[in-house]
Amino acid sequence: MKKILLILVLLPLICFAQEHSNNVVDSHSFPLYYTLSNFHSDEIELTDEYLVEYSEIVIEGIVIHTSSFYENDQIMSKMIIKDTHGDLYTVKLRGGNFNDHGSFHSGELYLNTNEYGIFYLKKDFSGDWLPSCGTQSFKSRLKSTTYKKTHSSTSLSTLWANGNADEYITITGDNFGQEQGTGFVTFDKGDGYYDSSIAQTFNYLVWNDDQITLQIPLSFSNKLKIITNSGNEIETTDTLHIGYNLDSDASGVYGHNYLHNQVGGGHKFYLNSLLHQVQERKEAVQRTLDEFVCKTGINIFIAEEATSLGWSLGDGQNTISYDSDNNMLAPSTVGFCHTLWSSCIYGGETFYFVNEMDVVINSSVEYDFSTGNPAEGLAKFSYVLMHELGHAMRLGHVNELGETMYPSVTNMPSNSWYERDTISYFDQLGVIHSLNKASNFSFSACGLSNMIPLSIDCESAITTTGNQFINLNEGWNIFSTFITPNDINIESVFSTIVENVIIVKDNLGYAYIPWLNFNGLGEINHQYGYDIKVSSSSNLTLSGEIISPENSPIIMNQGWNKVSYLRNSNANIELVLEDIIEDITIVKDYLGNAYLPWLSFNGIGDMVPGNGYNIKVVNEVVLQYISNDSSY
Repeated sequence: MKKILLILVLLPLICFAQEHSNNVVDSHSFPLYYTLSNFHSDEIELTDEYLVEYSEIVIEGIVIHTSSFYENDQIMSKMIIKDTHGDLYTVKLRGGNFNDHGSFHSGELYLNTNEYGIFYLKKDFSGDWLPSCGTQSFKSRLKSTTYKKTHSSTSLSTLWANGNADEYITITGDNFGQEQGTGFVTFDKGDGYYDSSIAQTFNYLVWNDDQITLQIPLSFSNKLKIITNSGNEIETTDTLHIGYNLDSDASGVYGHNYLHNQVGGGHKFYLNSLLHQVQERKEAVQRTLDEFVCKTGINIFIAEEATSLGWSLGDGQNTISYDSDNNMLAPSTVGFCHTLWSSCIYGGETFYFVNEMDVVINSSVEYDFSTGNPAEGLAKFSYVLMHELGHAMRLGHVNELGETMYPSVTNMPSNSWYERDTISYFDQLGVIHSLNKASNFSFSACGLSNMIPLSIDCESAITTTGNQFINLNEGWNIFSTFITPNDINIESVFSTIVENVIIVKDNLGYAYIPWLNFNGLGEINHQYGYDIKVSSSSNLTLSGEIISPENSPIIMNQGWNKVSYLRNSNANIELVLEDIIEDITIVKDYLGNAYLPWLSFNGIGDMVPGNGYNIKVVNEVVLQYISNDSSY
């Protein structure tokens, strides 16, 4: 299985020349950002047999020292490991960190002192010990702290949020304790939950016996865990779904590396000759970039001329290139984004910003450069590039299936949405968030200036606008839409039939009651089905962007879900739900007709545009529709 490897590099955090000889750290700790590799690095999961085969030695030991230094103008680090026999092994790493600058390689094995476990090592041509297989070269044997698990009926203020995006979540329940003390809330970080030393530093606004409010860090979708001051563990009833993550700077849990105006209000990329001089490759890059810009407004563009420079950071050019004979990517690595960070200190404020970005694509992979589903056995070039552009624009990974920044973009399970030619909904919002920060910061030093968002009227070439007509019968209905209305406010959506609307409810019970001037729904969401009761038969007309169903996977939680039907034509419900049939208990429409797959009973027949459906599932699953141009 091929996956993407992202490599980010952080270089001097200064705005003036600096002598490398002065940059020596005798002993240090790697910042948190360096150790959260799951948000940045995509690696194939290797078996123990593979790890042993590609290692010269396997030891059990503990890290007793880490430090960084310069070697041939490159920042390097070393870890000293003491094994169970007392022998010492000095392991060399690419990248490292000083007090005010450093370089970060996401595929590198950054561990801090007192990490204990199994190490897989090999020697390079000069005889230095190296991790044999990147971040998988270590398996922790540290015992995790155990807590007494207790039950609390909890609820989350939102089921969808974003990591490191200045958002907060409130957990309500009971038995949290009247004060935080040593308590903390922890989130999934990809290889487990944040430990107490980090989670206790999260930004908590409220902590009392029945409510906790805190800022959301970089995290993956999962349930949250509350550890109380008395040592009890409470797991939330609901799952918090993370739509997008923004990368953090190396100084702490919360913080951002800002994009800025490099040239022309944005960032210019150069193509190397292997991409620029082959027409189908150049067209695929330009088409992907155009789509990315259209959906986000981010100011990035391609230089007319090709570049002879490679992908070494510090050459002053942002490049999109194939790898070369001198710098070959591993066969299992499709591509990565190589990013130079800098910083400027002014008036006591440290401002981190992106200085250069190089996207590298593996030339040994067989690509399909067209749109839609790739040919059998080929990787889709534009899909890989879209993912890497997301990294360049400050997005980290998410574990929500179907999102552009889901780590695997070339093989299963991504095949079910493989024909997509655009950035996914949540990651689109993430880039826009990053752009807003880049175009509105007030820091003024080191020649930095704000990006200028683009207002290109290219949506018509990418998306389709239109209308949907939904017939509502007197009484109760379940409706949904494949339209994103021009005005998504729920009051605007129903403005033409408001006199007939008694109540509209979503899956969570939130309601819109126009005759009470009460709007508890806020905005319409095309992924949801809604219960609606009208006093007389009504015709609802919605105008706006037509959703591409293949681009909008729907997460269904265990239990009942009220979901939308996103295609613009009827389709047999058995065929539509075939991929997740084993997880479905029952499906019901607004008339009470049922589909019971375990009884081979289909009382619904076809799923119909405009209708919503109640679906009960035994596990969390993803409902993925195919495109309107395809048939079941």
